[in-house]
Amino acid sequence: MHRKLNLYAFILALSLGGCAATSTVSVWQDDTFTGPPFDNLLVVGVSGKPGNRQIFESEFVKAVIASGKNATASLTMIPGATKLSRESVKAVIADTGFDAVLVTRMVGVDTRDSYVAPEPYYRTYNGYYNTIYEYAYQPGYYHSYSVYHIETNVYDAESEALVWTMRSEAVAPDSVTEVVASLTKQIIARLSKDGRI
Repeated sequence: MHRKLNLYAFILALSLGGCAATSTVSVWQDDTFTGPPFDNLLVVGVSGKPGNRQIFESEFVKAVIASGKNATASLTMIPGATKLSRESVKAVIADTGFDAVLVTRMVGVDTRDSYVAPEPYYRTYNGYYNTIYEYAYQPGYYHSYSVYHIETNVYDAESEALVWTMRSEAVAPDSVTEVVASLTKQIIARLSKDGRI
């Protein structure tokens, strides 16, 4: 990954594209960045679907505010009908004084298979042998589930430099809302732990 990726180039590239168990895949931060913790974040959810953009942004805004910092959804300033671009984001930052931009998106969905073995059932000593014998020849089955991959980047608004990034996973969620709701608190907690907010 190119750590010096420009904020606005990143947003432009993404705009051209299109109760879960959660985990952190990787975290990176620029240790040379010496600025203070960010206090006022513009949250940008990048998605080809306006509804998903709203879900991403609203959930992240709630999580940031709950941490004691300020955050605003870009959708309130850059309507869904307006294409996300360097110019639109930069204009919002210039007019409002945000010190950071948090950009989040779903980078992919994998379908995985998990093998479920049959469970032997017995109540007596004799039943143990009978059941185990049948169990040895009884096939199990495979269960398919989805894994959603989320990437969250934080940029310094003044320099436009990438300061912090985290990749996360959510296993077998029922909806995008569940994915984001499960991950936002985890992501913001780590962002706070790393001293970026």
